[in-house]
Amino acid sequence: MDLPLRHISTIMPVSVKRRRIDGQWLIKKPNERQDDKVILQDTIDQTTFDIKICDYRLLEKGLMMSDALIDFYLAYMHSKLSDKNKEKAYVFSTHFYSCLTKQINKSTYDTSLSCSKNRHNKVEKWTKKVNVFKKDFIFIPINKYQHWCLAVICFPYLSGKVYIKQETHCDEPDDNTGRYEVSQCVPKLPGADEADPIVEDLWLFDLCLPKNYQDRHSNYYDDVEVLKTQKKNKLIKRPCILIFDSYSRGILNAVITATLREWLQHEYCKKYNGEQKDFQFMKACSVKVPQQPNITDCGLFVMHYFEMFYSRPIIDYTFPIHHLENWFHTDDVVKNEKKRKEVYNIITEKIKAKGLPDGIELPDLHLNDHIEETGNIRNKNDLSEKVDKQEEKIEEDEDEEEEGKEKENDEEEQEQEEYEEEEEQEEEDEGDEEEEEEEGEDDDPHYIIELDFGDADNSFSSSTSSDNEEEDSDNN
Repeated sequence: MDLPLRHISTIMPVSVKRRRIDGQWLIKKPNERQDDKVILQDTIDQTTFDIKICDYRLLEKGLMMSDALIDFYLAYMHSKLSDKNKEKAYVFSTHFYSCLTKQINKSTYDTSLSCSKNRHNKVEKWTKKVNVFKKDFIFIPINKYQHWCLAVICFPYLSGKVYIKQETHCDEPDDNTGRYEVSQCVPKLPGADEADPIVEDLWLFDLCLPKNYQDRHSNYYDDVEVLKTQKKNKLIKRPCILIFDSYSRGILNAVITATLREWLQHEYCKKYNGEQKDFQFMKACSVKVPQQPNITDCGLFVMHYFEMFYSRPIIDYTFPIHHLENWFHTDDVVKNEKKRKEVYNIITEKIKAKGLPDGIELPDLHLNDHIEETGNIRNKNDLSEKVDKQEEKIEEDEDEEEEGKEKENDEEEQEQEEYEEEEEQEEEDEGDEEEEEEEGEDDDPHYIIELDFGDADNSFSSSTSSDNEEEDSDNN
């Protein structure tokens, strides 16, 4: 008998619950309920972050980062900045852009307003306590097509460019050498409410496709040094929108910058009591940055882009921006799961300090080809002991790896020495055999050589002495 869905909860076992997703009631399995349990609740700069077991599982090798992990890490790194840099930066949640572009119901859509204004109304409460036009940099992590990238709005309070020479304003054009036509047909994400891209941006975004990357053996510091020596009047500030994408999608990202421009325009009008400012002058481009070598580490690259933005800053904002193509080596992120392990260590250290809630067991994780055993952790003392053991295990594994390499090197050296000794011994044996043959020929020109299969090392022997003994016996 088919029962109405509203009656299912009355006959359903207590251990099984339901949840609603996109208007559909779904049965929630017990293991899903376990994964929703919070293992770490941490407050950073007055914002509370919850890390659940399901987020913790995504630290496993080969899995994509969740929105909770990215939000937590960016907030953590932002809190580590200097007071000056922290004051001049603002980091939006990973949900900001998806909320901005989410299609709204027709019943709540105000047809008297423009599409861009309706979009702004959906997120106007997000900036209730902050004025983004007093910040140098606004960071917006974005997920589109199941892929993470990072948008950075730079110097939104400026109306023009600022050069290093006495920090003077200038309206000189960017280097447009080699400009070519680009298709203006840009696909949009189905079900998303986004703006149409500006034609001016398309060439700058197309330049960032992997096909246009140069195979250069240089690094960030080499490129910066070249800029310092070759270009005296560097563009140190400009109002712009930059996209950092580890799996560069070229003009597909132009839709993002067009949508953010319109949001800025309405946000400015709201913050400054109806005053209008045109943000169409604000250029945008996708920056040439190191690319991910796989399909799962885009979230880790977003984290690393944020870290590098301050440790190795942009020194020239002339478009297109070239000197970040060798910003860092991809091994800094992916080799031995370095970035993944960094996030893991931050989270486990905080859990170690706070303690794990009662009744929760952490799953084992596979990191860097070994298992992080974190099961059966129930309280702070158990966790401290367990994490200490994990750290010791990691150190032991690293020591074993180094010892293994040293042992291999020693074995190779030993094999080489043995090989050289064998060659020397063979040369000596050959010399001795030649001398013996010469002596034998002098003593008896009719000596006989017999083949002895019993001794592999001394295959040949002389029978001259035995023949002499037989002759003596016959004479007697």
